Amino acid sequence: MTSSPSSGGLAESAARLLESAEQHFTPCGNGRLQWQQWSDAGPPLLLLHGGFGSWNHWYANIDRLRRERALWTLDMPGLGASGDVFRQARPQHFAAIIAPGLRRFMGRRSVDIAAFSFGAMVGVHLVDAVRCSRFFAIGAAGCGALHVQVPLEAPPRDDSAAFDVHRRNLRALMFSAGFPI
Repeated sequence: MTSSPSSGGLAESAARLLESAEQHFTPCGNGRLQWQQWSDAGPPLLLLHGGFGSWNHWYANIDRLRRERALWTLDMPGLGASGDVFRQARPQHFAAIIAPGLRRFMGRRSVDIAAFSFGAMVGVHLVDAVRCSRFFAIGAAGCGALHVQVPLEAPPRDDSAAFDVHRRNLRALMFSAGFPI
């Protein structure tokens, strides 16, 4: 019998993948920003996750990318395992918190940034703040008026429930309510 994502199979796999990363920390409000370094192979690539998410938005891509890239992910401010930020923080505020750490880790090297959804809004502000070679915006949010407000679940502080919450939020954001999944 195979396990389904909701029964913990993918959550356990994501936990094992996270354990294989080297963890780094930089300041974030009254807490710290949690970074994951997956590899040193090849040119640096930072993956920025979407809103109400964490590094695990990139779960399915990490194994492949870390073979060819010095691969980095992070839990953006106030999300995942990172410290909170003030309530009205905007994408440029997130970038201002992320940029010093990225400059510290990259040194004089340039970095490519791939950003998904809300991460693309943050990434736009990082491009000029760090040595960015290329910027990839995937499913970029914030490009025009918001037509429908999608209710999302708050990110849990307990990693054991995070995968299922992120999956439900992505489903709500990416598919219409009437689309069977």
